[in-house]
Order: sequence, then C-alpha cells, then structure tokens
Amino acid sequence: MRWKYSQQYWSLSTDLRSFKDHNAAQVDFMVINSTGLHLISKNEQLVYQVFLPSSDFRVLKLDAEGRLHIKSYSSNTSSSWTLVNEFIAPSNDCELPFTCNALGVCSALSGGSNCTCPARFTASSHLKCSPADVSYIVASSALCPSDLSTSYLSLGTEIKYFANKFAYPTSIGSDIEACEELCTGQCHCLGFSYRNSSRSCYLIEYYLGSFSISSTSDPINTNVYIKTFVNNTSVSSENMRNARKKNNMTILLSSSTAGFVLIVITLLLFIRLQRSESDKKKNEVYFGWLKSLSSTSKPSNELEEISIPGLPTRFTYDEVVDTTDDFRTKIGSGGFGNIYKGELPDKTQVAIKRMSDTASSMQGKKEYVTEIATIGSIHHHNLVRLYGFCAEKNHRILVYEYMNRGSLDQSLFRPGPVLGWTERLNIAIGTARGLAYLHSGCQHKIVHCDIKPENILLDEREGIKRVKISDFGLAKLLSRESMETFFSTMRGTRGYLAPEWLTNTGISDKSDVYSFGMVLLEIVRGRKSRSQDIEYVLEMHEKRKYMELPDGRLEGRATAAEVERVVKVALWCLQEEPWMRPSMGSVVAMLEGTVEVEEPMLESLGFLRLYSKGFEGAMAMTMG
Repeated sequence: MRWKYSQQYWSLSTDLRSFKDHNAAQVDFMVINSTGLHLISKNEQLVYQVFLPSSDFRVLKLDAEGRLHIKSYSSNTSSSWTLVNEFIAPSNDCELPFTCNALGVCSALSGGSNCTCPARFTASSHLKCSPADVSYIVASSALCPSDLSTSYLSLGTEIKYFANKFAYPTSIGSDIEACEELCTGQCHCLGFSYRNSSRSCYLIEYYLGSFSISSTSDPINTNVYIKTFVNNTSVSSENMRNARKKNNMTILLSSSTAGFVLIVITLLLFIRLQRSESDKKKNEVYFGWLKSLSSTSKPSNELEEISIPGLPTRFTYDEVVDTTDDFRTKIGSGGFGNIYKGELPDKTQVAIKRMSDTASSMQGKKEYVTEIATIGSIHHHNLVRLYGFCAEKNHRILVYEYMNRGSLDQSLFRPGPVLGWTERLNIAIGTARGLAYLHSGCQHKIVHCDIKPENILLDEREGIKRVKISDFGLAKLLSRESMETFFSTMRGTRGYLAPEWLTNTGISDKSDVYSFGMVLLEIVRGRKSRSQDIEYVLEMHEKRKYMELPDGRLEGRATAAEVERVVKVALWCLQEEPWMRPSMGSVVAMLEGTVEVEEPMLESLGFLRLYSKGFEGAMAMTMG
C-alpha cells in the first residue's frame, strides 16, 4: 500500500501474519476465500498467504486512513449475523502515513496514539507543527519557494519517518553534506535521513507525512533533517531592531579592540620572522614524523570504505573492548565463538559475539561485510536484532540485542521456575514464525542449519515476553540455485540433525523443519529428546495417550487438545523424506489451530524409530 502514489507504508511480505510459499514468482492477483487471503502469480503459483478461520463470506476494505480490513460474517443464531474483524493492517496507528499530520510525531498507546511536535517545533491550534524560529516549511512540493534561504532542522536520531521502513537509499557512499546538497537541489525534496554507518541518504519527497518515536528495541541510528526556508522580508520589525542593536554592539566592540589586536598580530609576526634556522629544522622533523605516523598508523585496507545498503553500525575494536569491559562477562559460547555481555554508551545492553579464529578465516573482509549487510537488513519480531559489527584487522565481531532471560535450554532443562504450558506453546509458535520468515520472507532463502534450544532466546521487559532465534544467517546464505547444495563445512548438533545431514544429500529449509520437530518434542517433554523419550512419544501417539507426554513439572496444567496438536505437528516435521515435511508457514498455522492437523504418516518415521534405538543405529542405517 502506498501513500500519495509514491511512498510505500505497508506490505504483506513484512507482516508477521503472512507466509511466503514461493520466492521466485511475481504477484499478479489477490484472492480472498473461505480459507484466507492469497496472493497468486499469473501461472497460478501461491506466493503469499494469510491463514484465517474458515468462513463462508468475507469483506475486504481499505479505509480512509489507509488501513486494510478483512471482515467476515458469522451466524450466532439462525436470525443473527455479526460482522467480525479478522485482519487489520497496519495494526499500529504510527505506521499510517498521516496519523499526526505533516511533521507530527506519533507515540503508540494501548488504546491508540498520541501526537506531539518534534523539538524545535511548535504546535498550532490545529496540531500542525512549524519551526519555533522565523523559518517555515512546506508540506507539499506543489508549493516550491524560490529565491529563499534554505536550511535544515535536525529531528535527532530518536525520530523515524513512517515510509523509511520501505525506502531505498537515494545515494550510497556519500557524506551528509552531499546528501544535503542533493535535497537542496531538488524542489520536490522536503527533507532527508542520513545513516552514518552505511553512508546512505534517503530523501523525503513530494509530501511530508507523520513521524514516530523509535522504540528501544528498534534502534535506527539515522539522523532526520527537515528542509526549512527563510524569507528576509518576513522577519518582524522587532527582530530587525534586535539585529541592528547586535550589529551596533559588534561595531563598538570592534573599534575598542582593533588597536590591541593589531599590536598582538604585529608581535607574533616579528617572533615568527626571528625564529632560528635550527628551530625550523626541528619543526620540519616533527611534522615529517607526524605525517608518516598518520599514513602508517593504519593499514590501507583498514581505511577501505565498503558502502553497502543496509549496513548496520560499524564499531571499532577499541569500542567493542570498552563496551564489554575488555570481554569481562562471558554469557555463552557456540560453534562460531564466544558471547559476552556489553553496554553501549547510551546504556543499551548488548550481546557481543566474538567469532572464533576458524570462523573469522572462512571469508575475506568484503565477503564478511556483505553477509553482515544481509543479516542486518532482516528485521522480524522473532529474530534477534543485529545492531552492528566490527571488521578490523582479523577481528570479526557481531553486536546483537541482549535477551535477558537467556536461551530456552536454561528455562526448559535446568532447575528453576517452570515454563507454563501457554508460554511453551507461545515459544513454539514464535520460533516457527521466525523460521518461516527466514525460509520464505527474506529476499534470499536462509537455512539456519542449527536449530536447537540453545539458539532460541527469551526476553521479558515491561511485562512483555519475547522469543527470538539467534545465529541465523551465519552458517550460509543459500540462493534459489544453491539451496539444495550440501556444504560439507556445515555441521549441526547431534540429536537435531535431519537424515539428509548423515547421507550427504541435499540440505534445504526442510532440514530446519526436522530440527524444529525435535525442539517441539523437547518443549512438550521438558527434557532432552534421548532415544528412550522418542520411543515413548511414538508409543503414546499410537495409543492416543497424549496427556502422558507433557513435562511432569506442569502437574497436568496443559490442554489435551493442544498437546495432541503439538505432538502431531512435531511428528509431521520429523518425517524421513524432506518433501513430506510441511513448510514452516504451514507449521505456524497448524500450531495456532487455523489449519487442521492430519494424522502423521507413521510409515515415514523409520529414521525416528531407528533413532529411538540409538544414534549409532540410525547413522548405520542412513549410511549403509
């Protein structure tokens, strides 16, 4: 959806409730039917879909504010029908183009939103924001002032523009002065955003809409500037009198000090002319040393500027050392390196992943930075946010958001407060949503290759519980052409490996689906899935005794229908043949209950049955 025909503000592809089934196809039609909303290609391939509860009659509407509504009629009785809102997008007022008028800053509230003006701007009786000084702005390029002085007012780094989420940089690799010149030279440019880390310039063109405050969990590190105009003839007579008084004072001060300044300048010139030849030589030696130091203090490749769209903040190694207090607090480790807790200058807590020497040597600086740009551009509610990176000399360091409850294995397998059943189900759904986005929501399909409880992180702030996948994209980015190619350097974790890992056949997103199935069983059971546990799960499934499976610490506080659904979904994920496993989008729909779960194919659980008899037996079967 676009505002004023040019500025995009919402897309189904970025909505957490949608799933992408086909990466290559172009959308040509939209279909709404009894099962939900579907975007279809011209050759009838399903590209995107939103699963909705079954309904015989639906209405789709785009309202005057720019929101998309999907409503359905449901019958309560034979004579009473109710119109139910099933889908609203955008769901947040502050994501709409004109919630707060031009330049208004939108703050989301539980019951709606609140509008204020940015600092250095004042509000009129109609909640219209204008500069607090004598300058003025235009909200539409239809009015293009000429022969006026142009300047820019900064809104700071905590304000973001509604359309920048979908905007592409107008230029990359230039400095902020060049970005300003670019806007000044175009009548239709009303302001710009500049991102220092990637040196990217985003122009705000044709119309000014609403702004919003960047949340602490969604830092933007972007400066926003608004173009302003000054008409000298419009300055009030009082301001002119004040300016004349200031000028008169300057003239009086200048006349009283002119003689003294002239004497000082003459004295300095005399001293300079009287310097000895030896002092000149010393001076030349000193400045020669300084010049050589500046040219050799850093290798030329360290000064290389790599300009890539969407590049996160670049940290120096010294900044990382300060952030972690010299890597004092270690909070985890994994195949790619150790993780340390840190704190940025603005008190934001972060997790610092220091890549191991082996991981750092796998690729050059350019390739590393390119991959980081891809990972940094992936924003999803269920994926850990990458704040920045360091690529200095041999150091390869990633700066992630900090998740204060640690990894799922700590809450699931270790002593302490027991995860409730509802929270376990929400963790499973959140993880599935994150994987679905990696597999089909990104520009390139990303196969995680190491889904396990240790890579599922939990966080709770201000009463809101979050679940996010970590370490995505570090193993390898798989294009459409190479997604079935096996990379011998990738190795997952024993117990979560799909059969294709052991037979050296093609690795795909369905390998992640298998690993997720093992995690699902562990979420139900509350312990690691050892061979005896797998055998017991299969036995209870065949006997339909699903309530024998949940973690005993739950003391029966689980819903039988939900336990049955989760176990069946897990068994579908664990099918031996990759093509028989569902997509992660379908897994989400089944876990949420919007799609019915069919009976798993027991005859395709041969690998799982062998696994229940011991890992070595399964390996012998797959390799023999």
